[in-house]
Order: sequence, then structure tokens, then C-alpha cells
Amino acid sequence: MIITEEVLKMSSERADGEHPVDLAPHKEKKHRSQFEAESISTLICFCLVSFNTSDMSSDCRFVDLSNSLESVPVLIEQRSSALTFPQFQYSPDNVQGPGCTLDPSEVTLPGCSCLSHSCSSESCSCLQTHGQAYDSTHTLLHRTHSGYCSPVFECNALCSCGDACSNRVVQRGLTLKLEVYSTEKRGWGVRTLKSIPKGTFVCEYAGEVISFEEARRRQLAQRAEDNNYIIAVREHAGEGSVTETFVDPAKVGNVGRFLNHSCQPNLLMQPVRVHSVVPRLA
Repeated sequence: MIITEEVLKMSSERADGEHPVDLAPHKEKKHRSQFEAESISTLICFCLVSFNTSDMSSDCRFVDLSNSLESVPVLIEQRSSALTFPQFQYSPDNVQGPGCTLDPSEVTLPGCSCLSHSCSSESCSCLQTHGQAYDSTHTLLHRTHSGYCSPVFECNALCSCGDACSNRVVQRGLTLKLEVYSTEKRGWGVRTLKSIPKGTFVCEYAGEVISFEEARRRQLAQRAEDNNYIIAVREHAGEGSVTETFVDPAKVGNVGRFLNHSCQPNLLMQPVRVHSVVPRLA
């Protein structure tokens, strides 16, 4: 069964003229209660092209935004800025929010019985059922059908394979050095501190997983000057089956909430399921 996905974004424009999540081309602004459908190939968080290391100023001081919750520090550039840094609770993973009937941290998917160092498609039930998503270097393989991404299922907590399995990527968490910094005209943004090869996992877009009703309530309650971070992913399966996931990192989230819009995006979003049927937006 082939699943195709498309992204729906809440069309509320930020005060500084950007959408913090949307990486698709600009569209005409619409009423805030209306959703816009966008191709998933325009979003986050796998690298589409190789990144080069950003130039860093030696006179800047940095603090860890994640408070050591990530395996590598998420740096904040501490140079003078007229921007007020948003207040939120940092969480590397999705958390259950209002209206969400499933706990994203609950293990609900079956595991494989592989005893090898790393799973192979010849013997792993996970790979046989869902297909191979990564190569031996943990790089995302090209998995698109008619312009849409195929689903990714990683080995999980119930699998017998080890932590070094090549089918465990997103669950390893952040491994790249990223910096949140003040851009000249686009508010806060994220840049890499080292070169990133194409197809490398960068970060999740983590936050509260909420219901459609809660997402709509929050959007309608926003003021014109408020930032909108809500993202919705719609996954289409056979015979008209549709699964929707709404994530809001405004109050609880990770470094992904600072990713900015681009008309020429260099990141791709890929829903990834690890332990739960609730996808991670990686």
C-alpha cells in the first residue's frame, strides 16, 4: 500500500511577513480559518542540498536552548537584537496536547525479531512491511511516488535489533550543531554550524499534538501580530483513508519551531513513525 502525504498550513501571516513553518512559495493571504494545501516536498526536515558551514562571529556568546535535553547543544546567538526571544518549554519530542486521543510516547507498533547488528530487508519484518528508507550511512533514500513521499517506519523499542541499526535515525535525536539566530529581516531563524550532506536528518518539528478542533480554536484566537506555528499533515491511504496530524510548538516545542520560510527551500519534511502510530514530523 502506497501512502501519499500533503501538508496543510494555517494561513496566518506573521507580523514580520513570514511563515515560520511553511517552506512553499508565497501565496495570497487568506482568512485565518482556511487551510491551504501544499506539497509535502516543500517542507522540513531532511536536507535536500548540501549545506556549507555558516560564518560565525568570534565575539558572540552562546547558550544551550535545549537545556541539555538534546545530545548536542542548540545554540542561541547572544548578540544585541531588537527581537524578543519567545518563551516556550523545550521538548525534543512530541507531547500529547488537548484533543489528542493518542499519547505520542506510547509504544503501539509491533517490532521485529532481528538479532543482527543492523536490520536487512531480507530478514527484517519492519523493512519487509514498510520498505527501506535509509542507506547504511543513515541517509534518506529517494522515496517519492507521483510527487509525494512514501511513509517511513523505523525499528522501535519492541525490536530486537540494536541501537546501531541503520533503520534507527530520527529516534536518535539531534546530532547536528544548529544555531538559532536573529536574521536581518525575517525574525529568528536556524542555521547550521557544519556542512550537511544531502539526505541527512536535520531535526524534528516537535510540539503539542492536538486535535483539529483545538488547532482551529487556537488559530481563531490568534491576534494579527501573533506568530502562527501550527502545522497539519494529511496522509492519504487506499480507498479514501485519510490520517491527519496537527502539531503546535508555540508553547512546547524544539528547535524546529524557528525554521523559516523560503521560496527556494533546502529542507524536506518526512513523516516518520517510530514507536507510535502518531508520526514524527522529521
